[in-house]
Amino acid sequence: MLSRTHNSLDLGLIHVVSSVASIPFPNNRLELLRFRGFLGGLWTVGKLYRFATYTGATITAFATSPAAFNVTIQSQQHVLSVSVRERDLSLPGSNF
Repeated sequence: MLSRTHNSLDLGLIHVVSSVASIPFPNNRLELLRFRGFLGGLWTVGKLYRFATYTGATITAFATSPAAFNVTIQSQQHVLSVSVRERDLSLPGSNF
């Protein structure tokens, strides 16, 4: 089962938030199925860029290690790539 995560980063004029979860979904026989869903956003200069399963965006790359993680999410119009290293986690405004 995929564990739920929530991460956010506030760098003043740029805010990034993301969440990944195993989503329960009933099928037409009322059996409970699950799929991996996510949502995320980039807020900058008064504009929100949404990246989510429900918008048709996809996670095109995802890698983790004890010291870092990288994720790339692609929507129809934009690509959001985030790389965080262990030393970045102590930045003011991070919530990892």
